[in-house]
Amino acid sequence: MTESGTNVTVEESDNHAPQDLASDLAKIVEFVRSEFQQSFDLWRMLMFKPLLPGSKAIYRLEHHSEKYDLIVGEWQLELDETGMIQEVRGSIPGEHVTISMPLHYAESSNGLVLSSLGLRFANEPSQQLEMTVQYLEQQGLQLPSAIGCRSKHPFGRVITTVKIDRYEIVR
Repeated sequence: MTESGTNVTVEESDNHAPQDLASDLAKIVEFVRSEFQQSFDLWRMLMFKPLLPGSKAIYRLEHHSEKYDLIVGEWQLELDETGMIQEVRGSIPGEHVTISMPLHYAESSNGLVLSSLGLRFANEPSQQLEMTVQYLEQQGLQLPSAIGCRSKHPFGRVITTVKIDRYEIVR
């Protein structure tokens, strides 16, 4: 994982599937690898890149009873009274996709960390993702120790859990 992207690879074990199942198994493994990489990318973007606009950015702030909407271009951040981002809504340019992403946080020794999020596509209501994250502390960083995903696609539901017990941190 770097600031600009995540690359999840699969290492094959010595155990091989029977020839007649190998192709189908490879498709399933690739689907899980891809879903995990997307989940890690979402986590990375939300934890390491500021969602709030910089001081020179153009934005609009609207107050609604107990919440605020911060509008930056095509994106809208819903903030609670304390300034915590509760939901991100917006459009992905060039892909004609509108998303809604509610966020939830948990306390850690170094502050708040993302504990769960939902991802819903307005243009494709049959497709959704719910992600939960558990953490471990390594070299002063809060890093995921487990990521659980429940996704709903037009072809069915998929539930995956990936546990991570070690990291190699390069500085």
